[in-house]
Amino acid sequence: MRELSGKVSILEQQLETESQQKEEALAKVEALGGLVAELQLQAEAQRNHEVLEKMQTTEQRAAELELQLQAEAQQKHDAAEKVEMLEFRVADLERQLDEQSHTQGETDEQVCCVCDTPALSLLRQHSEVT
Repeated sequence: MRELSGKVSILEQQLETESQQKEEALAKVEALGGLVAELQLQAEAQRNHEVLEKMQTTEQRAAELELQLQAEAQQKHDAAEKVEMLEFRVADLERQLDEQSHTQGETDEQVCCVCDTPALSLLRQHSEVT
């Protein structure tokens, strides 16, 4: 019986030791679970912050591109107006040149007609004689 009592005592001590180890392990698991949850929250917050920064950068780039597009559209519009104005000016100059050419042709015809008059022929003959 003594032997049996000793074995029971040893088993009780082992049970007590294992219970303490189990409680310590459960406390560690709980502490580590809280640490894991905290780290997950920090990681999620970091990801959210990075996503937010990327969104802000993207929005800023989009705004810059929009301004650039507007400036280029204005430049294109201005260039189109200049082209239209220059085409109008070229057409006007061509019209003026055509009118001058036509007027010059009439003047040349009038001079030729004057050269062929009988009075001018007589003057030419007279100047050749003298």
